[in-house]
Amino acid sequence: MSHINSHPKILNNHLILLAELYSQTLKLSADLSEYDNDISFANDVKKSIFLSYLSKYSETEKQYLLKASGEILDQFYLSIKHEKNLNTDAIQIHLRTVKSKFNHLRDNIGSSASISHNEPSEMPSDQLLSVNVTTSLLKIHRRAVERCLLLCDQNNSSEVLKSIGVSLLTHFVSNHLEYAIDY
Repeated sequence: MSHINSHPKILNNHLILLAELYSQTLKLSADLSEYDNDISFANDVKKSIFLSYLSKYSETEKQYLLKASGEILDQFYLSIKHEKNLNTDAIQIHLRTVKSKFNHLRDNIGSSASISHNEPSEMPSDQLLSVNVTTSLLKIHRRAVERCLLLCDQNNSSEVLKSIGVSLLTHFVSNHLEYAIDY
């Protein structure tokens, strides 16, 4: 990972370029296979070119999501002039409560469990994430899923997809929950 600068924009550009080049190489391999039934040469070339990049893809994606999501949320909290309170005990208690509720919800999906929620009008507007923040977080995670489906083999795609989902939940729930506790 030391060969890639860890700034979110550089990581994003690296991931986009990797996905584009890999996709073009897959298309070229498919086109070549129309002319020659022996596609082993194309597969060998593809493996030799992309093996080192694909082996680091998962970690690069995780690092990008962590840094980009954190940057988006930090800019939002800065724009509303929020300063973080470092009361980690209260945060841990609330995180356990939220995790318990998520587990209960997961266990009862499809059953007749009722889900209570606050209407947006009941919550102060400065405690809600902005539409731009929400959209940005969803977009970077959607693109990560698309890259995962392209770049991962079937053996490890589920693990990478799980880490992308955890990242999304972490940045939507845990980080914003910390803000709500601080407020």
